[in-house]
Amino acid sequence: MAISDVLATFPDNSFGWVLLEFYGIGQAPDGVPMPEFEDRVLSAPHGLSMTWAELKAFGNDIEQTFDCEIVAFRTNDIAESPRDPKAVIARICAFDSTQWQVAVDESVEEFRSVVGSVQRIAPDAG
Repeated sequence: MAISDVLATFPDNSFGWVLLEFYGIGQAPDGVPMPEFEDRVLSAPHGLSMTWAELKAFGNDIEQTFDCEIVAFRTNDIAESPRDPKAVIARICAFDSTQWQVAVDESVEEFRSVVGSVQRIAPDAG
């Protein structure tokens, strides 16, 4: 399953997204070589922040995801504590290019249907 397939299960939203880890193949944002982009993500103390539109565009340019961790926050929570697990409202992880894990705060109305959607496209995800 491609990262774009996982992202397609989420509705458009105005939450803040943070790429905490990424290792994959494809076109990195702004034409940066992928190894340099991966290093930027890992070296950023609070991850690489993206809007939903930026994250979707990034996902569309990725051919294969080996490992990644992406989290979503209400935008005001990012500035306060970008890695606080209590503030995370969605988490997307890929492991070893074969397994996806998606977790969402189902009290967030926009995300209530996400887990079911992911399970329909990949029965072992979610």
